[in-house]
Amino acid sequence: MTTNEQWICPRCRVAAGFVLKDQGAGFLATPYQEGKFRKHTQGDPTAPVNSRFDEIDRVGYQQAVANALDLGSIQVDQHGRRNIFHAVNRPTGSTVTAAGETTMVSGLKVALPNEPARIHAFPYGSSEIPSRKCSQCGGQIPW
Repeated sequence: MTTNEQWICPRCRVAAGFVLKDQGAGFLATPYQEGKFRKHTQGDPTAPVNSRFDEIDRVGYQQAVANALDLGSIQVDQHGRRNIFHAVNRPTGSTVTAAGETTMVSGLKVALPNEPARIHAFPYGSSEIPSRKCSQCGGQIPW
């Protein structure tokens, strides 16, 4: 477990040992991943916050996750969990709170649990990510 959050830019990921690729099964290979895909394409009325993709199908989702794995920045949070953040430079979806507040977003967050069968993605906004520096080179984390 780490005590501080770390960010690693795309350039430093390989040197830091974070080379992530689809192992051939895709990102919709398990019931867990299918459930997350449905949650982030159809919504979940019981969730306090819903992040939903706009106009994405199964192929587009798999491509978006693969692109994020190739091009995104890695966050290691204070609990040692790894996530990838990738700016897509076009609207990806929206986040809706229980109070009905809607925010359009243009990025992607990929959760990287220790079990590859639980990798999943959802739309995420740059306004939710404060300005960060790479813990390896000191450069700005792109967003």
